[in-house]
Amino acid sequence: SGAQAGGGTGIGGSMARFSIVNNYLYTVGQQYLTSFNISSPAEPLQENKQSAGWNIETIYPFKNALFIGAQTGMFIYDITSPAAPVRTGTFSHACFNDPVIADDHYAYVTLRARTDVSTCWGAPAVQRNELDIINIENLQNPVLLKVYDMVAPQGLSKDGDLLFICDSEGGLKIFNAANPLALQLVKNFTGINPFDVIAQAGHAIVVAKNGIYQYDYSDAGNIRLLSKMAIDK
Repeated sequence: SGAQAGGGTGIGGSMARFSIVNNYLYTVGQQYLTSFNISSPAEPLQENKQSAGWNIETIYPFKNALFIGAQTGMFIYDITSPAAPVRTGTFSHACFNDPVIADDHYAYVTLRARTDVSTCWGAPAVQRNELDIINIENLQNPVLLKVYDMVAPQGLSKDGDLLFICDSEGGLKIFNAANPLALQLVKNFTGINPFDVIAQAGHAIVVAKNGIYQYDYSDAGNIRLLSKMAIDK
C-alpha cells in the first residue's frame, strides 16, 4: 500500500543502493545504474550498465519506474523493458543528500544540508533542510508542489496515509499525508536520531544512531514503541 512497491518488488529503505523488481536486481554506485537478471539466482547475469549522473546515492522502485536520488536531483527511469531502464524525467536541485520515495501521484524527497559547503556546480550552494512534495503524474515532467522545513531529514517511508520522516536530531516524525500539501503531524518520537525507516503493514523498523527500533502503527491514534536493539559503537 502507499509508497510500497507492488508484487515481486523487494522492500527496502529509502537510503538503499540496490533494489529487486521481479527478476531484476538494480544497483547504483556513484555514477552508474546497473541491471542484473536474477531469474536464475545462482547465476546472476549483468545485462546493462549506464551512467546515471554523478554522486548517485539512493534507488527506490515503484511499479514500472525507478526513482534515483542524487546530490543534484531526482532521476526517474522507466523499466517497462527491465534489462535497459530509460530515463524519462528529472527534478534538479542544489547539492544535498537526497533520498526519495514515491506513490501513484507524488514523490517525497528529503534534502539534508551537508556539513561542508556544497560545490557540486563549482560554486557554494545554499544549505537547506526540507521535505519536497513533487507531482509525478507526468513522469516526464515532475513538478515541485510544496516544501516543508525540517531539522536534518534523511530516510523516509510511506504506508497508506502515514508518512514517516527520519529527521535526525528532530526525531522520527509521523504525518497524516492524506493531503500531501497539508501534512498533519501525528506523532514525533524524539531523542533517537533516526537514519532510515521501513514501514509496512502496521510495523515500522527504524535504524537510528544508537540502535534499531520497532514501532506498531496499526492504530494511527496509538503509535507505540515495540522494541529497541541497542548498537554499541
